Amino acid sequence: MAQSDCARRREQAEMIFGRKVAKGIPLARAFCAAGVALHALLLAATTVGQVASPNPPATSAPAPAPAASVPSIRISTRLVQISVVVKDKKGNPVTDLTKDDFTLLDENKPQAISVFSEQTTQPAPAMAQPLPANTFTNRFEDRTGVPTSVTVVLFDALNTHFDDIAYARLQVLKLIDQFQPDGRVAIFGLTQDLVVIQNFTDDRQTLLGAVKNYTPRDSMELGTNASVAGLFDASNNGPAQINIGETSPAAAEYYRRDRALRTATALQAIAHYVGRLPGRKNLVWVSSSFPFSADAEQVLSDADIAVYPVDAMGLRAGGPAPSPAMDFIAKQTGGRAFYNGNDVSGSIREALQDSQVTYVLGYYPDHGAWNDEFRQLDVKVDRPGLEVRYRNGYYAAQDAPPTPVTRQALLQEAVDSPLDSTSIGITVKATLTGSRSMQTVRVAVRVDSHAIALSPDGDQSIAALDWLVAQWDAKGKLLKAQAETTRIRVDQSNRDAWENSGLGTQFALPLLPGAARIRIAACDDESGATGSVTIPIKRLVADTH
Repeated sequence: MAQSDCARRREQAEMIFGRKVAKGIPLARAFCAAGVALHALLLAATTVGQVASPNPPATSAPAPAPAASVPSIRISTRLVQISVVVKDKKGNPVTDLTKDDFTLLDENKPQAISVFSEQTTQPAPAMAQPLPANTFTNRFEDRTGVPTSVTVVLFDALNTHFDDIAYARLQVLKLIDQFQPDGRVAIFGLTQDLVVIQNFTDDRQTLLGAVKNYTPRDSMELGTNASVAGLFDASNNGPAQINIGETSPAAAEYYRRDRALRTATALQAIAHYVGRLPGRKNLVWVSSSFPFSADAEQVLSDADIAVYPVDAMGLRAGGPAPSPAMDFIAKQTGGRAFYNGNDVSGSIREALQDSQVTYVLGYYPDHGAWNDEFRQLDVKVDRPGLEVRYRNGYYAAQDAPPTPVTRQALLQEAVDSPLDSTSIGITVKATLTGSRSMQTVRVAVRVDSHAIALSPDGDQSIAALDWLVAQWDAKGKLLKAQAETTRIRVDQSNRDAWENSGLGTQFALPLLPGAARIRIAACDDESGATGSVTIPIKRLVADTH
């Protein structure tokens, strides 16, 4: 099964990048190894300076700005935001704090708090209207009932034996049956890949039905006689050890690394999906072992996601000690670790309760040391006897733009993920035309300009977006991928249109036989930020006919 899965991924890489990929190279590395510029792929089209609507009025013209105005550059300042949970001695949330009650330190240097808000589990006002037919978006703010806090429960069957994950499933069913979730809850599973069991909802019956219908499978790589203890990425100063029955050391090491890569890819997909949401973001990670890489740590930190590792093995009488990774992950992200207990449902309940009241602090660092190093954060509250929990730092990532090879990998991850990436807001209006035997999907795309990094070029500002558009069948087989680059040039004549309307562009896609979904993904050449939108063909056909 694992070999066929790897073969499928390798075929996808070869289809997109037009060259053979050596066996044994993980998917993300395969696309890096291909080394083919995106604009040299199937479409290689370029769109220049499209900042107005795809169908603008013939008489419309943006008002000119003063000639002395200097184009603004989005990446000139950086805002770091921290989600903070504060509880009293009885474990109740503290609800009456103000900005003046907090002191925020970056490497022991006090920072001016520029952004302050108190988030609760009450839903945000329903400002957005339901999307029109044939319209799809990854922008949470364009959907009704946007939550102010979310919790993802991840059943990690890849790193957990069947008996343990099955027990955890029963515990989650018990929790949902007895407890009305505050905020929105999603249930994901991880086997060979990340799967969406139930997307975000606050409906208890929907969650119950989804979890009841989910049948976790044993990890083939662990095997039924595997003994897992303290699986921990070596880069985080922990033991990297695994014992897989009679498997050879070389095979055991291969499976360990493969699981670590698949786990990191899943965590990154979750971070890219929920990172744009406001308020508290919890990830309850139910597993027996917790491979945690530096890449996963950074992307979870950037998305301000609090991780709650829950030991699926429960009470470990005579068994291996809990992984040292659990406390490390919780401390790094502002969550809590739960182990040596059989009450998995109680652990998840505590994570949900942490979302009842959250304080969001934001500041603009003035250290100037953007060198990819980890920087320590400390938050103090001017009131004794309180428990204060937050992520303990962030990575000061450099401003250097990603290389073409890196952008290829980022785009392919966005296309291949089961979840839409939301760092770049994208809204798509799709139209199905032609006869049933020869149909074309015409797509009008609108991109949020605030997510695009502009660079100065004389008296103008420039940017570029790489696109990858893929069609998949119902079994997840890639049928075709198209790529192109949109080059953007903003001057004083179209700056207002750019700021207010963003980028507009269009695609025409011949619909392939057997296509079940279309994924449109974009990557910002300057920042490496990605966004993607999925178009289900069944829904498109139903709306059209």
